[in-house]
Amino acid sequence: WLNRLYDLLLALQCGVAPYGWVLHHNLGHHLHYLNQPPHESPDESHWTRADGTKMGIFAYSVHLFLHHQIDMVRVGLRHPRQFRYFLLMKLPLWGLIGVGLWLRPLETVLVFLLPALLTLFHTGWATYEHHAGLTPNDHLDASRNRDNRFYNALTGNLGLHTAHHKRPGLHWSLLPVLHEKIRDQIPEEQIIKSFW
Repeated sequence: WLNRLYDLLLALQCGVAPYGWVLHHNLGHHLHYLNQPPHESPDESHWTRADGTKMGIFAYSVHLFLHHQIDMVRVGLRHPRQFRYFLLMKLPLWGLIGVGLWLRPLETVLVFLLPALLTLFHTGWATYEHHAGLTPNDHLDASRNRDNRFYNALTGNLGLHTAHHKRPGLHWSLLPVLHEKIRDQIPEEQIIKSFW
């Protein structure tokens, strides 16, 4: 139950409900990230339009922001157990937000809702570079990596994206070790050294 409580706190900060990451990221993106539209089973975080043309970073971020809930429901219908948890955890989340709006509406909007929405949009913006414009053949050439210690220290190794997709369940703190093992197999143009 402590994990569920922590899930609620994270949801209030990042704008994604508990089990939302499981549905959208783990069971959606990770299974389909090599597929972009017009593929019949496209990535939930797809960076192409229906006709296969590349979206820009703003269009991608807006699209992800507006469609993430729809994508979670679509993935959830294929995974009923996780979808049920997702729906059940919406109740306490909406309850907390409802109580906050009832007791302190302005503070709830400014402290919880607005930052969560901005964080959700920023998540799309920050992750666009991971796959946009790549036409992968396998996991090793499917992601860009930001190989900068400071960036990865601040983001929980978000920049080590090939390692993350190679071993999705690997704890974030172990990604640098895996990244070093596979680094020479990643195309050099997909390794970014800078922080920005």
